[in-house]
Amino acid sequence: RPTAEFASVTNVSFVAGNYWVAWPLTDRLLAAGRPALAANYKAGGDPSRYGHRLDELMTAGEIPRALCVNDSADSCVAELDRWTRPGWRVVANSGCPIAEPPPYAGTLEGACLEVEFAG
Repeated sequence: RPTAEFASVTNVSFVAGNYWVAWPLTDRLLAAGRPALAANYKAGGDPSRYGHRLDELMTAGEIPRALCVNDSADSCVAELDRWTRPGWRVVANSGCPIAEPPPYAGTLEGACLEVEFAG
């Protein structure tokens, strides 16, 4: 819940990272009325929606933001680059609250990184 609240406050539109943590976070954002797209394993759907959302944000003068949950920065940036386009970087010292993994997530430690599109 704290991670979802942080995502809402910081206008996160993309979620990358561990499948078992990223999808519930994306679901929470959607339930709260936030347009969110998961950019990770099994994302599927129409790939053009990801680039379109990125362009919408930039046209509106916003910096596209994502959260990387329970995965490495390199892995999350690679997925965001793949689903949108290259140009993502980790925000240093963002204060993103750790996303506690459920027991079935396959990871023992939680992690949260804020990532932004730098172009």
